[in-house]
Amino acid sequence: NADKGTDSPEAEPDPTTDRPPARLEELKAFDFDALEPQLQLSYRIYERQTERWIESDQYRHTGYAITHQRGPHTSVPSFLINIHRITDLSDASAWVARLEAVPERFDQEIARIERRAENHVFAPDWAYPMMIEAAENVITGAPFDDVGKDSTLLADIKTKLAKIDISNEDKSAILASTEKALLERVRPSYEKLITLLEAHSALASGDDGIWKVPEGEAYYNMKLRHFTTTDLTAEEIHQLGLENVARIHGEMRQIVTKVNFEGTLQDFFAFMRTDPQFVLPNTDDGRVEYLRVATNYIDVMRTRLSEVF
Repeated sequence: NADKGTDSPEAEPDPTTDRPPARLEELKAFDFDALEPQLQLSYRIYERQTERWIESDQYRHTGYAITHQRGPHTSVPSFLINIHRITDLSDASAWVARLEAVPERFDQEIARIERRAENHVFAPDWAYPMMIEAAENVITGAPFDDVGKDSTLLADIKTKLAKIDISNEDKSAILASTEKALLERVRPSYEKLITLLEAHSALASGDDGIWKVPEGEAYYNMKLRHFTTTDLTAEEIHQLGLENVARIHGEMRQIVTKVNFEGTLQDFFAFMRTDPQFVLPNTDDGRVEYLRVATNYIDVMRTRLSEVF
């Protein structure tokens, strides 16, 4: 709903119920051979996603619930700023309603984090300072303090309100509601999360491989199958990567010889990165040329998409 906060992924009904298996059974009601090719593809994709959902459920408390790359501390402001558009008073009111729903969302996420802590699943210790800093940044600026600038969320709503046609009274009311929600709903939620992250930081280690957590190896191998759609082992994939890097470097050395470049392959990389002949001027003409070249590359890529997809 437009005026509701976004639930945590684990706020959904527990996947250990019969819902995913029931969905697979529902698929059997369709005559696959009678479907159009595009619908057959959709069928197979949905079937595969559901099968993976069922297989993944046993590890639902194994992966990190929050990291320096994702989590409620960043997803909430990111959604409000980048996704939630405001075109009228109703949209603005819904924006404020999402702020007011932050405590419920954060409580869900904190429960996920604590559930994993019970299983000794913590992000690497070096990630915690970044998570804490990112959370603190959201509650920095007006109306949280008097540093002289608006917080990111307050600045966002002001910018969006300035672009819509509503009365000054309505704008003032929305801003007042925003500041109240920020102070009474958002700040306590972020402070609660920061306190938890600080406590977990002291318990975390510098190990950053998933192997460190219970059932980590099995979880890793499952993810490996899902992401590669193969039964290759991690060692086989690593070796495949080494072989392809060696192959590509061999082809690059042929180019180095062809253009009569004197130096090692690493020297050639540095030359390609820094020589002025490979850099467009930082001017309007340069930008136009960059767009032309980039568009040409994309057009050429399009002609070969069917080879790889």
